[in-house]
Amino acid sequence: MTYIEVDSYGECLRNKDLPQQLKNPASMDADDFYRIIAQYKFILAFENAICDDYVTEKLWRPLKLGVVPVYYGSPSITDWLPSNRSAILVSEFSHPRELASYIRRLDYDDRLYEAYIEWKLKGEISNQRLLKALKERKWGVQDINQDNYIDAFECMVCSKVWENIRLQERGLPPKAWKAEDTHLSCPEPTVFAFSPWAPRRSSMREMWIPSFEQSKKEAQALRWLVDRNQNFSVQEFWALVFKDSFQKASE
Repeated sequence: MTYIEVDSYGECLRNKDLPQQLKNPASMDADDFYRIIAQYKFILAFENAICDDYVTEKLWRPLKLGVVPVYYGSPSITDWLPSNRSAILVSEFSHPRELASYIRRLDYDDRLYEAYIEWKLKGEISNQRLLKALKERKWGVQDINQDNYIDAFECMVCSKVWENIRLQERGLPPKAWKAEDTHLSCPEPTVFAFSPWAPRRSSMREMWIPSFEQSKKEAQALRWLVDRNQNFSVQEFWALVFKDSFQKASE
């Protein structure tokens, strides 16, 4: 903001106000919120954590709306962009002054700016890795064959369970699909290089590992109930999930 004007609607640096009806986070996919975003040529899209597999709506939303994201986040982001000219990557600049200068240059030169939205205007994705993943993946967020990614993921889990059941019926050992702690071991967030005065943030692992442990308990409870092959209530499910916690507390 020292080198270029930035409109900030968030609580941290707010210098612009959202309409009252859009202040609820549940409104982040509302048409009125999209209209506000779509009026901008550029949007700062900074992730909460720097991990290869952590790419969020902060990037996809501006791409969806035809806005050029100024992205800082996943080191592997070029694997997933629709083209090599669809986002401005902060990591390619050594100082915010240089980044601001480049944004101004695109802002003043329509030809250069339009190169960043050409993929959108023509409806052409040139990233072959992305096209291959979209074609071959078994499930994913906003899977075109599913209503939402939760449904798609649950279908995948169900298929794996039945695959094991059939293996056991034939006297074969079941396959193991097990999440590991390393799947959630993003590097601890560090002070952003552009902001040496910023306070150090707590580890992202401290946020995710309790969720990981909780999910393991839920998976164990779900497997037990599936093997039982009987209908069960919500109360039964959560009683199984929290059983170990209750036992430890009583001890």
